This record gives sequence, structure tokens and C-alpha cells, in this order.
Amino acid sequence: MKTLLTILVLSLVAFTSYAQKPSMKALDEKNGFRDAHFGADTTAYSDLVFSTIAKPLRMYKRSNDSKKIGNAEADNIIYGFYKGKLGVILIATQGKANTNALYEALSAQYGNGMLPSTPGGKITWWTRKVYMTLKQNSINGDGLLTISSRPIEEQMVTEDKEAAKKAASDL
Repeated sequence: MKTLLTILVLSLVAFTSYAQKPSMKALDEKNGFRDAHFGADTTAYSDLVFSTIAKPLRMYKRSNDSKKIGNAEADNIIYGFYKGKLGVILIATQGKANTNALYEALSAQYGNGMLPSTPGGKITWWTRKVYMTLKQNSINGDGLLTISSRPIEEQMVTEDKEAAKKAASDL
């Protein structure tokens, strides 16, 4: 009986994992947002408008971007490029209704994500290629969706560590 129960539990876990994989596969296949794909060069987009520098990223908006995402209305959509390659996308929403609608669109496409263990924490999704978080301000309901390229993020971290080592050797 114990063996049968163990097999049943393992089968349920395996089925649940399998059922969740297509949504994560979709996130990996998208590898970005809409027609913006991670690793693409700035020259791939004719509608980029420079916004600011948030070292080590150059941030841009797109003049032709629709701010409608499902039933949500984004306040801002920003594209961050590292060494000329798209590495992060930031989508800001205003108010609880827009943030919740954005979450509904994300969960419909990619599954519910990993819910935060503490109030006000981030909901996360991650794959081999993409790391995505949605954080909602507990006071005003504003949200920030961050979609980032894991390989580019790893490259930034590695190069930052190398620069820190070089700086230490200069002391």
C-alpha cells in the first residue's frame, strides 16, 4: 500500500510538472516581448527613441509601441540594451486594476509563476533563457514587470566581477 501511494504521488508530481512545461516553453520561445527578441541589436528596430542611461544599460522607448497588453494598459515600456544587444524589458503599470490585468495576461500565457513567500514580494517565472518578475506596490497597486535575458544578465555579472577584480588589483 505504501509503495502504491508513493507511485501515485510521484505520478501526480510528474503530471503536474509536465502540465506546467508548455507555458515555460512558450516563455523560452518568445525570448522577449512582442517582436523584440533578446540579443537583437539596436539596429533591428527603426522606432527606438533614446530615454536614458542606467549603467550599464542604454534605455529606449519605441515610438510605435502599443501600451495595451490584454486588458491592462501599460504606463511605460522601456527596452534596455547592453553593448547594443537587447537584454531587459521593463513594463510599468499604474494602479491595482492594471497590474492585476497584466498578471492575468501573463498567467494565461505562461502559467501562474512562483508566488512570493511574503506580502509585496515578486511573482517570478524563469527558464533557460528568460527571467521574469512582476512586483506590485502594496500601497498604490502600481506594478513593474521585468523581463530579462538570462545569458545577457550572466554576461553583465561576469564582466562586472572582472572589472571589480581589475579595480582591486589597482589598489
